Amino acid sequence: MTVLPMVERELRLAARKAGTYWLRSAAAFVAMAAMLLVMIGNGATRGAELSMEIFAILTMMAMAFCLLAGVFLTSDSLSSERRDGTAGLLFLTDLRGYDVVLGKLAGSSLHACYGLISIFPVLAIPLLMGGVTAAEFWRVVLALAMTLFFSLAAGTMVSAFGRESRQTMLGTLLLISMVAAVLPALHVGSNVALHTGTIRPLLWPSPGFACLHAFESYYRYGKGAPEYWGSLVTVVGMGMMFLTAASFHFPRAWQEKAQAGPSEKIGSWGRIRFGARAARAKARARLLPEDPFLWLAMRDRLPKIIASLLVGAAVVLCAMFMAATINSSRKGAGLFFTYQIAIFVAIGAGLIFKCLVAMEASRRLNDDRQSGALELLLVTPLPVEQIIRGQRRALSAQFVLPMFVLMLIFPGLLWLTYFLPSWKLSDGGVSGVVFVGNILVMMSDFLALNWIGMWTGLRARQHYRAVLGSLARVLVLPWIAYFLILMLAIGGQSVGNDSMMVIFGFWFALGVVNDLVWGGLARVGLEQHFRLCATGAKAPGPGTNE
Repeated sequence: MTVLPMVERELRLAARKAGTYWLRSAAAFVAMAAMLLVMIGNGATRGAELSMEIFAILTMMAMAFCLLAGVFLTSDSLSSERRDGTAGLLFLTDLRGYDVVLGKLAGSSLHACYGLISIFPVLAIPLLMGGVTAAEFWRVVLALAMTLFFSLAAGTMVSAFGRESRQTMLGTLLLISMVAAVLPALHVGSNVALHTGTIRPLLWPSPGFACLHAFESYYRYGKGAPEYWGSLVTVVGMGMMFLTAASFHFPRAWQEKAQAGPSEKIGSWGRIRFGARAARAKARARLLPEDPFLWLAMRDRLPKIIASLLVGAAVVLCAMFMAATINSSRKGAGLFFTYQIAIFVAIGAGLIFKCLVAMEASRRLNDDRQSGALELLLVTPLPVEQIIRGQRRALSAQFVLPMFVLMLIFPGLLWLTYFLPSWKLSDGGVSGVVFVGNILVMMSDFLALNWIGMWTGLRARQHYRAVLGSLARVLVLPWIAYFLILMLAIGGQSVGNDSMMVIFGFWFALGVVNDLVWGGLARVGLEQHFRLCATGAKAPGPGTNE
C-alpha cells in the first residue's frame, strides 16, 4: 500500500513541468544579479560590512519570495478541483482529506521549494566573505523555510474554503499581509500612540519578526534567542493549523449546493454581493439593453466591496499613525518612525490594490474562455469592441472611487511633511516627488492594468499566470531600473537630496512610459486578435503567456 498516494502522483506531475526547472534557474539568477549590483554599488565598502549588506538584501528578497509563493501557487490548488467538478471523484476512493490536501500542497509547492533551495548557495557567499557566522546563516535558512511553509499552508487553507480563483488569491494575500505586516504595524501604533508597551502576541506570528531575530545583532542580545524560537514555533504552528483546517473542511465542502433561482432567496451574503432582488432587476433593465457585457461584469459587487474595505483599512491605519506623529510627545526618531510607518502602509495598500485590479481585469475573460462561454458569446451579434468597452467600464465603476480615496492619503502625508506648524520633515523636495509620483503612477498603472489584464487573461491557461503576467509587465521593469540606478548612484557614498529627487523622478517617469508601452501593445493585441485568442489559438503579438 502506498503511503500518501496523492503526494506521489502530484510530485510526479510537477517534476515533468518545464516551469519547475525554469523557476529555480530564474531565482538563482536574480539572487546572483542582486548580489553583483550590491557589490558594484558599494565599491568603497569592504569586508564584513559588504558581506552583511549582501546577506541582508538577499534575505529580504528571499522573504518576499516565500511570502508571495502561497498567493500564486497554492491558493487555487483545491478550489480548481471544485470548479472543475473533480473533487467528488477523489473522495469516491479511499482517499482522506489529508491525502488530497497534502498531495495538492506537494505538487503546487515544488516550484517554490526548488526556487528557495537555489537561493541558498548564493545566500552562503557572504558567509565565505566573512561578517556572517555559520549559525546566523542556518538560522536565516530555517526562518525562510518555515516562512515558505506558512505561506503555502495559508494558500492551501484559503483554497479549501473558496471556489473562485479571484477570491482565493485575494484571501491568501490579505491573510498573509495581515499576519506579516498589519499585526506588527498595530503593535507599533499602540506602543507609540497609547504607550501600551510591548505586545508580543502581535509580533510572534509575523515571519519577518522571526527572520529579523535570526541575525546576530538581535539573537545574541537581550531576549533575542527566545524571541526567535518562539516566533518560529508560532509560525510553524499556524501553518500546521492551516493544513489541519483544510484537511477537515475540504471533504465536507466539495459538494455544490443548488443555485437559487430568480424567485428564491439568496441569503444575506448573496444580497450584499449581488444586491436585493429589486435592485438586480432594476440594474438588469437599465444595463442589459445598453451594454450586455457591462451588465454581466457588474453583477458581482465583490471586487468593489473588497477594494472599499482595503482602502478604508488603509485610511484608518494611516490616520492613526499620522495622528500619533502629530500628538506624540516624543521627538526626532520617535516621530519619524511613525511617519515612515504611515508611508509604508499607504504604499503597501497601493500594491495590494494593484493586485486586486490585475485579478479582476484578467478573471472574466480568462474564466469565460476556459469554460467556452466567450466563444459562444462571439457567435452573437455582440461586437468585440463592445465586450472590451463593457469590461473597462465595469473596472472603472468598481475601482475608480476607491483608488481616488486611496490617493488622498498622499496629500495628507505631504502636508504632514512640509506644513505642520510644530516641526518639519523637510528633505529638499524628495518627499514631494515621491508622493506626487505615487499618485501619477497609481493612475497610470490602473489604466495599463485594464488593458494588460484583459490581454493576459485572454491568453493565459490559468488565472494566476494572467495575474503574474500583468503585474510583471507593470511593476518589474521600473523596480529593476530603480535598484540598478540607485546602486550605481550610491557607489559607496551618501547620496544628496538633489540626486535622490532625480532618481525617484526617473523611476516614476519610467513607470509611466512602461505603462504606456505595455498598455498600448495589449490594446493592439485585443483589437486585432481577440476572436483568435478566444478560440484558444496562439495569436502573434505581445503578451504571450502560455
